[in-house]
Parts: sequence; structure tokens; C-alpha cells
Amino acid sequence: MFRHIGGFTHRKGFAMLTFQGVTIEAAGFEVGETRMLATCAWQEFHVHGRPRSILDLHVSVDVQGEDLIPFTVFGGEARPLRGYTTLSVPVRWQKGVPITRQTGVDNTDVHLLGYDGRDLDIQVGVITRGGRFFLTAQQLANGWIVRGRDGYDFVPTDPIHAYPGFKYSQIWPKMGEAVEQVAREFGTSRQKWAVKRLAEVRHVEWLPSYIPQREGWLRGAPLFYNMISGTGHIGEMQMVAVDAARQHVSKVEVGRKCFVHFSKVPSNCLVPVLEPMKMLYFRLGQQEQADRLPQVAAVEFAAP
Repeated sequence: MFRHIGGFTHRKGFAMLTFQGVTIEAAGFEVGETRMLATCAWQEFHVHGRPRSILDLHVSVDVQGEDLIPFTVFGGEARPLRGYTTLSVPVRWQKGVPITRQTGVDNTDVHLLGYDGRDLDIQVGVITRGGRFFLTAQQLANGWIVRGRDGYDFVPTDPIHAYPGFKYSQIWPKMGEAVEQVAREFGTSRQKWAVKRLAEVRHVEWLPSYIPQREGWLRGAPLFYNMISGTGHIGEMQMVAVDAARQHVSKVEVGRKCFVHFSKVPSNCLVPVLEPMKMLYFRLGQQEQADRLPQVAAVEFAAP
């Protein structure tokens, strides 16, 4: 349905990041560090001269065939993506440090929706970390748009989105409404019962890898992590069926769901991220509040 591609350019004065067929670019900048992972990517770009108050970023898609409906969701509104769209992001400067974070302004979601009901959701935008600018791209969902007695839903075909509690329309309510609107308009959805019978759906299982217990630490795995906000949830793992000799897990249960901020994530690069289904060790803060999720105070990754 679509071509999975990923890459970047180092042409002077031009930053461009392409991830799974979606491209975000900015002219007039010098390119720095670039990283490409399985579910996300980022590229540093340097702003020289007078500080910018607005960053204009162009977003486009590179797709093949006519069986695809590319559209963006920005501010809860679905818009067809023809050619490219411009994302204008304000920059606030505080003591010489740039800040771009603004909910619903610094990013947009690009959907590659097929007439058969398959949908790939790639979120692109700009972030600042340590006073530096980065273009970002991240896969938020990959699966089928389905309809049933309880309305429209999303059935993942990628295990990383099949974690306990995943429900697209509840995690991103406005996004879910916009996607449903497009699916209704173009008739691009399938019956839920039919999709559930597909082998690519029946065999999808969210199953993190095995790591041994460590004194003083909890074992967990990211349920999701958003690069734009730099926040996510870690699920405390209870390994129910374990073959420790073979370091294999056949069943896990998720206990407490805990909030994590990127400042608690160790990293050997400029942009800390949590990779889906990658088991880790974590500690919680001393104080827990009844109306908030437990807060992660420290994270350590298991040895590869």
C-alpha cells in the first residue's frame, strides 16, 4: 500500500527527515546529529544569526499508487495532504534558550489511509532539547480502521501498539474523531469481526523480552512514549510464565501504570527516547498522590 523509506540529507542549509514515507523539512539551517530507529527518528538542525520567532516546516508524503488517502490531523481537524503543508511553530526564547513546546501547535499527524482500511499514523514536529532544535518523526499507530456495534475502532497490526489498555480513540479523542470522519467520508473501514479473523491480527501479541530481577528496582516496559511531549507511561511487569534458563517469557501481566518524563531517561545521544516493548528497570518517587499516576524517578536499561 505504501513504501517504507527512511533517510535524511546533509545538504548545507537544508534539513530534511524522511520516515516511513513522510517527510518534514526546513530550509536555511545546518544539519547536526541524525538518528533513525525502528519506530522514530530525529534530526538536529542549527539556527544561525538572529534568533527565529517562527519556524516554518514543510510536511509531505512520498507514496506510490492511487490506493492511498494521505491527510493530516492538526488541532483536531482532518485536512487532505496534497503536495505539502506548512507547519508554523512559534519559538519562545528564555534567557537565550529556545522553547517550541505548545500543545496542538508544534506537531501534526500524517495519516496514510488505504481504501482497504489500513492506516499508518506518523507524528512529525519540532522539539528542543538542551537548547537545540530537532525535527522528529514517530509512528503512533499502525493497523486497521474498523467499525462495529460500538462504533469505529482501531485494531493494531504492530505488536508495539497492542499493549493492555490501548484504545486509539480514548488516548487521542480528537484524533479518533477526525480519523472516523475521513473513514466515513471515503468508506475506508472494514467490519471489526472480519479484521479480527485475519492472521496478521490474530498473531499480534504485546510481549516484552525477559530480564532478571534486580534488587531495589522494578521491572517494566514502555506502554507508549511521545517524542513531542517527552512523556509516556511505563507498565510495571509481572512475568507470569517464565523460562529463566532460556530467558524467555510467554506471558506477562501489567501492574501499575507509571508516568515518565524524558529527564529521567538515560541516553548517550541528544534526544532521550523509550523504545516500545524494551524491558527496563525503574524506580518510583517517594511521594505518590491519589489523583496522579506514580512518578518514575529513575530509569536504567537492561544490558543487551
